Amino acid sequence: SKSWGLAGVRCGVAISSPQVISFMDRMKAPYNMNVLTSSVVVKNLKKKEEMLKTVEEIKNEKKKVVAELEKIPHVVKVFPSSANFLLFRVKSHSKEIYRAIAASGVVIRLVTCVR
Repeated sequence: SKSWGLAGVRCGVAISSPQVISFMDRMKAPYNMNVLTSSVVVKNLKKKEEMLKTVEEIKNEKKKVVAELEKIPHVVKVFPSSANFLLFRVKSHSKEIYRAIAASGVVIRLVTCVR
């Protein structure tokens, strides 16, 4: 959904074996997607080229962020990522760095238990 710029739409897809889908069908609400969500998704699925362009822009911006993080002396490592987030390790003062980054408006999570 993020690739389409629709993160707030809350629409997902499940692909699995018939047995698992059958089990999931028994657990879901009878109308698990409202008409508004459905119409927004169908309309945007027709914009494949626009979505692919957005994906490339996101990948390029991610590379820039990685490059900038790697320039910071306090950053020990930026871990490889195919996801929509980056994980990086700092030498020390992780809480202070977290607060400074968050205060600047960047969405960030403090993860202190990763070894």
